[in-house]
Amino acid sequence: MERKTERSTLNIYKCCLVLFSIIPAVASAQDVVFQPDNSRWWIRAGGAWAAFNASADVKAGGQLIPGASANVKDNAAFMAEFGYRITPSVSLGLTIGIPPTTTMSGAGTVAGAGKLGKVKYGPTVLTLQYQFQALARYNLYPYLGAGVTYVKIFDTSDGAISDFQVRNAWGGVAQAGLEYRLTKHVGIFVDVKKFILRTSATGYLGPVPLHASARLDPVIVAAGIAFRF
Repeated sequence: MERKTERSTLNIYKCCLVLFSIIPAVASAQDVVFQPDNSRWWIRAGGAWAAFNASADVKAGGQLIPGASANVKDNAAFMAEFGYRITPSVSLGLTIGIPPTTTMSGAGTVAGAGKLGKVKYGPTVLTLQYQFQALARYNLYPYLGAGVTYVKIFDTSDGAISDFQVRNAWGGVAQAGLEYRLTKHVGIFVDVKKFILRTSATGYLGPVPLHASARLDPVIVAAGIAFRF
């Protein structure tokens, strides 16, 4: 579990380093003059990496299995955030993406079960964001946000568990990011969202019904291009 967390953290750092390594090159290639942002609408789109911090309480036949848990495989995705600026500093953002597929596996005392099943899911995120203006002279716009998420389960497939099903879920989201403006209407960004997310999974191991109450709590790091219009 610790190695999995270390790999996830390393992927997050790599994503951030790649984006910020672009900024000096862009800045030296052109002399960008700051212009007031009068745009109301914006889009941020790019690749994302979802790193899960999962655990679960697992019951078989209604009885808790001591030491049993579950892992969820980290995955890549494509996400886009559509926003409307209410004031120069306050925006409302809606994030959607192409639904990725991940794998849920047994952990702890049920690690021997291996892959329990696969899940195709799609998170929708609504956040209220505050964009700081103190670094505008450098064309840098850090922002913070908070809101809610709804995760829709589009499909599941069986592994060691037959009739594997996962429930749709609501959760909370905290957000932080940074946008660097290349022109008045185009920029690049890095965005981090931390989810507080609970769901449940059901199925059968042979004739025995299983139920897992799962904590997913992923961190999703995205980087890409921002457009304002």
